[in-house]
Amino acid sequence: MAIYRGIGGSGDSTQDSTLNEITQKAIDAANSATAAANSATTAANSESTVAGSATAAANAATQGALSATAAATSKDTAVAQGTIATNKASAASSSQTAAANSASAAASSATASANSATAAASSASTATTKASEGSTSASTATTKASEASTSAATATTKANLATTKADTATTKASEASTSAGNAATSATAAASSLSTFQGIFHGALNADPNSNLSTGDLYFNTVANTTKVYNGSTWQVVSPTTVVEPAAWTNRTISSSLVLDNNTYYNTGSNFVVNHGVVLTVPLSSVLEVHYYETQKSL
Repeated sequence: MAIYRGIGGSGDSTQDSTLNEITQKAIDAANSATAAANSATTAANSESTVAGSATAAANAATQGALSATAAATSKDTAVAQGTIATNKASAASSSQTAAANSASAAASSATASANSATAAASSASTATTKASEGSTSASTATTKASEASTSAATATTKANLATTKADTATTKASEASTSAGNAATSATAAASSLSTFQGIFHGALNADPNSNLSTGDLYFNTVANTTKVYNGSTWQVVSPTTVVEPAAWTNRTISSSLVLDNNTYYNTGSNFVVNHGVVLTVPLSSVLEVHYYETQKSL
């Protein structure tokens, strides 16, 4: 098929054949460019960076198509545009490959990021648990420290009390030792006094003793019911220092309660009457003797 080349004739068959091939190449380039544009568009959806390159490739492909149409008129322009289209298609293919690689790398990075996020979440959960356990342990430690402080204060108080008790015990022991010494001294003195008294008092006898006698010795006469003292030569009855024998008592009627004087010796007459209901009190230190027992005497 002859192609009009403008002024200068219709050309020859060789040139026509070459132009046909160029035209086909241009068409093929246009088709490749269109496919590259589609691939670039797909790559643009996968990666934002590749989108710019794919758009440029699409524009170049469109330009290549236009150039291919114009190649029907100008062989040189068609060849140049075919070359450009081929280069653009190759660049688009390279961009597509790069886009695929970038997408794969992005997917790997996303997976790694997801794994890292999962590990970080797990670590965060573990850290939260450990922080809670640490807080609980800290609270327990604070409680135990407070209990230990209270126990230490109680122990100090007990120790002070024990020291006080020990001091008191030491004082009491000293006092007890002193009392024991005093008691031993008193016991010794008492024993000595008892020994001395036993050396003086001969006990209860029915007759005057006549051996181992010293002035001041005593004994109780069970027959006369009197206490006697040895004056150095004879035994005499122990009597009050004051002896009163009032004459008025020779014949006496006691009509009201009467308490005799202490340390006084009383001697009654034959007519001694104590009326009924009247109390006559004789102190232990006094002596009342009734010498005559006649019908009028009443006690």
